Amino acid sequence: MQQPTISEYLKLLKRKFQLKIAAHVADVKQAAFNKRYYVLPDDKHKLITLCRDDVKILKKYKMMKKSVDHMDLMRECFYVTKVSLNDNPTLSPSERKKKQQEWIKYAKKHRV
Repeated sequence: MQQPTISEYLKLLKRKFQLKIAAHVADVKQAAFNKRYYVLPDDKHKLITLCRDDVKILKKYKMMKKSVDHMDLMRECFYVTKVSLNDNPTLSPSERKKKQQEWIKYAKKHRV
C-alpha cells in the first residue's frame, strides 16, 4: 500500500477540518434556534448549514426540487443536528464516521 504524500495528507486534514467547522456551526445554530440543521454541499461544493425553513425558501425560488423531503436531506447530508436540545444525537459515532468518509470522497471527486 502506498503512503500518502504530504500534500495529500494536508488536503485530507483540510477536508476533515471543513466538516468539523460546518458541524460546529450547525450545532451552534441548533442551540440558538432549536431547529434541526443539515450540513450539505452547495452548488460550488462548499459546505453549508440549512434548516427546514431554508429548504422551503430554496424550493420556493426553484433552487431545489419540490420533491426533496426530509428523508432525502437525511440521506444526502454529511452531518445533521438533533431535533431539540434535550434529544439524543441523531447520528451514532459509526454513522458520523461513515458520513465523514462520504464527505472526503465527495471532496476528492469535486476537488474541494
